[in-house]
Amino acid sequence: MENKNNSLDFKIYGMTCSACVNKVENELKKIDGISDVSVNLATEKAKVFFSKKIDESIIINSIEKIGYKACLDNKNNNIDIYLEKEIKNTKIKLIIGSIIGLILITGMLHDLGFKNIPHFFMNPYFQLVLTIPVQFWVGSKFLLGAWKSFLNKSFDMNTLVSLGTLSAFTFSLFATLFPNVLLKNNIPISYYYESSAIIIILVLLGKYIETKAKNKTSESIKSLINLQAKKAILLENGKEKEVEIEKLKINDIVLVKPGQKIPSDGIIIKGYGVIDESMITGESIPVEKFVDDKVIGSTININGSFEMKVTKIGENTLISQIVKLVENTQATKIPVQKIVDKVTSVFVPVIIFISLITFLVWLLIFKNVTLAFLNSISVLVIACPCAMGLATPTAIVVGVGRAAQLGILIKNLQILEILGKVNCIVTDKTGTLTKGKPELKDIVSFKYKEDEILKIIASLEKNSEHPLSYSILKKAKEKNIDLFETEYFENIVGEGIGAEINSIEYYLGNEKLMKRKRINIDDKYKEIYEKLSSEGKTPMYLCDEKEIIALISSSDTIKDDAKFVINNLKKKNIELIMITGDNKKTAEIIANELGIKNFYAEVLPQEKFNYIKKLQNDGKIVAMLGDGINDAPALSQANVSIAMGNGSDIAIESSDITIIKGDLKKVIQILALGDKIMKTIKQNLFWAFIYNIIFIPVASGLFYKFNIRLSPIFSALAMSLSSISVLSNSLRLKFLKI
Repeated sequence: MENKNNSLDFKIYGMTCSACVNKVENELKKIDGISDVSVNLATEKAKVFFSKKIDESIIINSIEKIGYKACLDNKNNNIDIYLEKEIKNTKIKLIIGSIIGLILITGMLHDLGFKNIPHFFMNPYFQLVLTIPVQFWVGSKFLLGAWKSFLNKSFDMNTLVSLGTLSAFTFSLFATLFPNVLLKNNIPISYYYESSAIIIILVLLGKYIETKAKNKTSESIKSLINLQAKKAILLENGKEKEVEIEKLKINDIVLVKPGQKIPSDGIIIKGYGVIDESMITGESIPVEKFVDDKVIGSTININGSFEMKVTKIGENTLISQIVKLVENTQATKIPVQKIVDKVTSVFVPVIIFISLITFLVWLLIFKNVTLAFLNSISVLVIACPCAMGLATPTAIVVGVGRAAQLGILIKNLQILEILGKVNCIVTDKTGTLTKGKPELKDIVSFKYKEDEILKIIASLEKNSEHPLSYSILKKAKEKNIDLFETEYFENIVGEGIGAEINSIEYYLGNEKLMKRKRINIDDKYKEIYEKLSSEGKTPMYLCDEKEIIALISSSDTIKDDAKFVINNLKKKNIELIMITGDNKKTAEIIANELGIKNFYAEVLPQEKFNYIKKLQNDGKIVAMLGDGINDAPALSQANVSIAMGNGSDIAIESSDITIIKGDLKKVIQILALGDKIMKTIKQNLFWAFIYNIIFIPVASGLFYKFNIRLSPIFSALAMSLSSISVLSNSLRLKFLKI
């Protein structure tokens, strides 16, 4: 894998099929210093990896030399303006071309028995004058593309369309100017002006619709980009100042009012907000945020007002990371796409050869000049490398984009072919099946009321960084308990904490801390301590200077949807195994509560790795579900690795997939989405290949004996519809409900 930092992204306009993709990739690979290239037809982008610094103009010139428009993919590029102009020009050409086409078809109606058709409509010179602007102006895109392909000794869709239409036009022109030559050689005089014009109009219409549809395939990423706030309310010396978000700096203080988008990633330092994070996490339920909570740029503050400190700006924000990661993923190719690329690289030359054979067979064997001509043109026009080229990348672009909308980041496309085969899921416990944050469970007081004990421990914990402190402080806040002022706070590593409150020393911790402070632990305290431990909880003693005054316990809480997910996986006959580094008693309680039969406790990271390897040796296709930190070795060994993100950091390098907010239900969505993407790719490829396998023989006249044949015009229509059908099938993934 190339270093992602040693790469450049380019936007390319003008590619029509996978032959174009191969042409661009092969041309760029010739440049010294370029180590790899990945071109995506659906997004019309190229990712260029290089081993040494290369001037971007060299790459752009190489792409434009072979007939395409290119520029760096950044905010300052003007290719989108160029594209809009081209689409507008294409629309004008289609309107004018369609009017001319209707007039030419009207001339055909006379031959079919329609009367009252003006006679001059059938005049070949009149038809010639009408066809010239269609052939050389409306169809200039195909002619120019074919000419540049010829100069570069390659072939693509433009070659097929140009060969077919120019053949029809040239024969008609010859028949118009030199009819006697044909008559002397017993060749019937026929005119194919309407075929030439209508083929161009239909193919151009197909390309126009295809371009509009291709733009829709990347709408999920465009929508993420468009979600970004444009302005922010900067607080300077207590005064509000509206600024562009590009001017924000790290540690700036920003005010966010109700209904506003959060301008950047940051931390709330004052106030409160109810925030809609659905565009990032896929979860529709708004989230309450308080002081010290992290907020994500581009999410919407529905209610409340707060001040926040900016912690990330520009490309380092979460939404920018997501967009970049998804775009990088969309640019890569899965194994099946590489096979398709090899097939399509020889597809156009093979079609030209079949067209030539068709012409010779009908001319020399069946002595039918008209059918030789029409059938060979039909073969050229019916063949569709576009549908094959679009089959895989469009499904991937739409599918990966849809996953991002659901809060799922697919970083390795290779696993799409494996997801449907997974028959065993190995999961970590802490932070995966459980919330990963201990919560206060019990307060057993021996001296004061429960709320007084809560006030003491919350006052101690306000200075602590222990994971339990947040839970205790939250509970105190919910009960509107005012905390004591503390002095001489002490954090005793591995034992607990202590501080002075109203001239009395209090300590909260384990048995070691009690012994250090020479506090007697009676049997009744030990009995309660052991009972709490047997329930899978973590007990702690609270003492003053003389005696133990309370016992409190905490435990990690099972995620609300864990049981639902596990039951769902069981229905799919997927074996579930829990492996944790936690103690056996806690693991057993969690496993029993969730109905997990197979679990292993007190397992080190390397042992997790070895266990997954053993499962694979037994023939299992293993997906590993973990938090991506101490699970890194196991994640890297699994066939599919799924990391539970925390909503602020998506760069978990050891995983194939990251679930942004650690929502366990997303595991079911991942399996369903992966299966659906691969099914869509297979459907697209099936129809693209079957279309060519069936219609090329029909176009060549193989079934003429059964009165089954295709005219060049119907061939052009079928070719356009094949690409549109593939795109439409892929776009269904945008609306997938899972």
